Amino acid sequence: MKNFIIYFLIFIPNFCFSQTEIEDYFFKKNFFENDDFLYSLQQREIGNGNITVFENSRIDSLLKKKISIDKENQKINGFRIQIYFESGRDAQNIAEEIEIEFSEKYPYISSYLIYNAPFFKIRVGDFRTKNEAMKILREIKIDFKSSFIVKDKINFPELENIF
Repeated sequence: MKNFIIYFLIFIPNFCFSQTEIEDYFFKKNFFENDDFLYSLQQREIGNGNITVFENSRIDSLLKKKISIDKENQKINGFRIQIYFESGRDAQNIAEEIEIEFSEKYPYISSYLIYNAPFFKIRVGDFRTKNEAMKILREIKIDFKSSFIVKDKINFPELENIF
């Protein structure tokens, strides 16, 4: 017990030296003003300083590639109108002809030729709601009688110029 009291009296005062006293010592003595570099870091002057970023050129090309892939793969749930659905020998040729015919009659509506083995499909439009698809379906039914609305992943609608 006697040894404990001696150790206590010797070591505890060493731990009582506070942090603020250390900071006051350095700043009162202008410790940082002796080194020009450290002193310049403390100064806050607007407009002084340059930052140079060195990067590999491949990073920029990879970022551009990622952005283009993301744009291609951005799909949302929506509706399209299916105007052709067939399999067989000449199904691809017929599908291509029907797609050309549709594009000539309705150039303002996008068309998509889809192949899901063994079927060829032509789907048209990118409609967010079924009501939008119904309006166009009435118009298309005149030329493509067997057309109907299907749920599909659609492209994001193009933003129109408001002004």
